[in-house]
Amino acid sequence: PAATPAPGAAATVFQLVTPAWMLGAGLGLLVLMVGLTRLTWLAARARPLAAGRWTRLADEIGRELALGRPVRLLESDHPSLLVSWGLFVPKVMLPRSAQSWTDERAAIVLRHELAHIRRGDWVIQLAGELLRTVYWFNPLIWIACARLRQESEQACDDEVLSSGVAGPDYATHLVE
Repeated sequence: PAATPAPGAAATVFQLVTPAWMLGAGLGLLVLMVGLTRLTWLAARARPLAAGRWTRLADEIGRELALGRPVRLLESDHPSLLVSWGLFVPKVMLPRSAQSWTDERAAIVLRHELAHIRRGDWVIQLAGELLRTVYWFNPLIWIACARLRQESEQACDDEVLSSGVAGPDYATHLVE
């Protein structure tokens, strides 16, 4: 005869699993909130780029990509931070060193970042991160989130390459 679980065994398992899930989900949510807070903090300290070469390039490329909404450009003191985010008011934060970039490199970087905005990648990535927070215990979710980030980057790289930038030139800009 099959062994029957002791009365209350299911309740005991539930009492053990629920706090473990809550701890994992809470930690995941904390990490996500710290990241969003840091991004907000960096953006608040960044200098808006309201005119000049960067805004001209962003406007031109935005029209080519049919963005349909203006993008706010920010310059950060962070030496290597390059990020795009936002839903209603999309933003691109550039490192201060970007001022010394050539027009070609600036256009390539903006095309890549504006492609993320056109595709809505930030919202999709955020949704993926929230899903991972809920299902943190499932390794397939972790794999799916990593794959989502890779595919997002690949799609934006493809956008740059399809605009006529040669692969070796693009690779050189990425490495530099």
